[in-house]
Parts: sequence; C-alpha cells; structure tokens
Amino acid sequence: MTDFRLNFKKTLTNVFSPRVFKLYLALILLWQLLNWYLGYYVYKNLGGNLLILHYNVDFGTDLIGPPTRAFSGPLFGLLILIINSGLALILNRQKKAVFANHLLIAGAMVLNLFLLIAMFTIYLNNFR
Repeated sequence: MTDFRLNFKKTLTNVFSPRVFKLYLALILLWQLLNWYLGYYVYKNLGGNLLILHYNVDFGTDLIGPPTRAFSGPLFGLLILIINSGLALILNRQKKAVFANHLLIAGAMVLNLFLLIAMFTIYLNNFR
C-alpha cells in the first residue's frame, strides 16, 4: 500500500510541479469557488420557485427551470476538472504527454471561466 501512495504522490508532483499548472489550478479553484457562491446566492435569494436560465434578446426568456438548476453549472465544472485531472495523471506516464496535460488542464480552466460568465448572466437575468 505504501508503494502505491509513493507512486501516486510522485505522479502528482510530476504533473502539477510546473508553475503554469499551479497557476491553472489556482484560477480554476478561484472560479469554482465564485461559481458555487453565485449558485448558492441565486438559489437562496430567488423569490419564487422558477429560475430564468436563458434570456434571448429576440424572444425574451426561453428557458426556465427549478432553482436547483443553479448548481448544475458549478457541478459540471467540477466534474470536468476531476476528469481532466485524472486523464492528465494517466497521461503523465508517457513522457511526451506534457502538451496534452497542458491542454487538459487549460481546457478545464477555460470551461470554468465560461461557466462563471454563464452563472453571472443567470444572476443578472433573475435579479436585475
């Protein structure tokens, strides 16, 4: 069992040791925290039992759901972060997979940024 722990720790340090990965992870965690906070704020302060999930300039509100849908964005971002981190750990066994690791972690970072922007628009649509 200790062999597994040592190998796992070595793999984690190999994947996330460059500074850029630490920057990626710091931004992802910051955006995840903001996303969860906005989701909780929208869920707690919503006056009714319907949440406006999408607003179209031409047609107005075109997607409505229950308030619990405010947590679907942050949950999806967390799921993608876990999957991409797992794939980066698996690909780390190949020495030439550094670029793929960058793509996986940077992809999770960009996705979490877009999910934060989407959560902010949900906030604006429900509380403006």
